[in-house]
Amino acid sequence: NSKMMVAKIATQEKVWITICKTTGYPYELQHGALILLTDENREAFIQKMEEGHYSVDIMPVKKEELHLCMDALRKDGYLAVFVADGIRPAVGIPMQEWPTAKKEGENSIQNPRLQIAMTAFFQEMRRENVEEGANKDMHNRMCAYLEHEMMAAIVSSTYLIPTRKDEKGNTTYPVMNGSDKTTALAVYTDIVEQSKEFGADWMTTTLSYDKVVEMVETMNADAFIVNSKGVCLTVNKKIMEHLAVEKKELREEYEKQQKEQENAAKSEVAEPTGNKEA
Repeated sequence: NSKMMVAKIATQEKVWITICKTTGYPYELQHGALILLTDENREAFIQKMEEGHYSVDIMPVKKEELHLCMDALRKDGYLAVFVADGIRPAVGIPMQEWPTAKKEGENSIQNPRLQIAMTAFFQEMRRENVEEGANKDMHNRMCAYLEHEMMAAIVSSTYLIPTRKDEKGNTTYPVMNGSDKTTALAVYTDIVEQSKEFGADWMTTTLSYDKVVEMVETMNADAFIVNSKGVCLTVNKKIMEHLAVEKKELREEYEKQQKEQENAAKSEVAEPTGNKEA
C-alpha cells in the first residue's frame, strides 16, 4: 500500500535522493525520481548506475525537508518517486501520495512538463562512453524521442521573462551574450529558475512561445535561452524555423499526452525495471 509506505518513509530520519551529475537535477526514471531508503549500498548502487553509463551521486534528505523536496520534484515535473534500497527493484509511488508544503489555492506559473522533458533529454544525451552497437543505437533512438517530446513542450509552454525599467522609464529585458558573439533572450520555466540568475530588483512578465519568438525578432536577437542557470536549452533561429512548421502537430501531441498523464495520475504507477534499456 503506497500510503502506508509513504507514512513509514516520513518517519525515517533521512532518505537519499539520486542526483544525476551531468544535469545537476534528480536522476529521471520514467519521469520519476529515485530515492534510496538507506545509503548502506551506496558504492554498489553508484557502480551499477555507472555500468549503465549514468554518473550519479546520492544526497541526504532529512525528515523535516521531505515535503519541500517533494514540492521541488513536482515543480520540476516528476510524476512519481521510485523507492529502493539500492539493490532490489524500485517501487513506484505516485507524486500525489507524497506530502506537500503548499497551501490550498497557492499557485504560480510553472512548466513541469517542459522542465522534466529538458531534464530527461539532457540526462540521456550526456550519458558517458556509450559503446558502439546495439546500446549506441538505443541511445540515439532515445535521444531522438526525448528531443521530440521536449520540442512539443517548448511550443506549448508559457514562459517567465524578467523585466525592469531603465533610467528613462523604458522596459528592458535580459539578453545573454554568447562566446560566439550571439545574443539570446533569457526566459524561464518558473520563478525558482529565474531567481537563480535575476534578483528581487527584476519584475516578471509571462509570454507564450509565439510571443517569445516575436520578441526575439523585435530585439534582433539570435535565440532565446531557457533556464540559463539550470538545465539550459538554447533555441536558435534555425530551430524556431523548424518549429514554425511543426508546432501545430506538436501542440496536438502535447495536449493528447497531457490528457493521458492526467488519467494515468489517477492510477497506481507501475514498477520500473530499474533500467531504461531493459
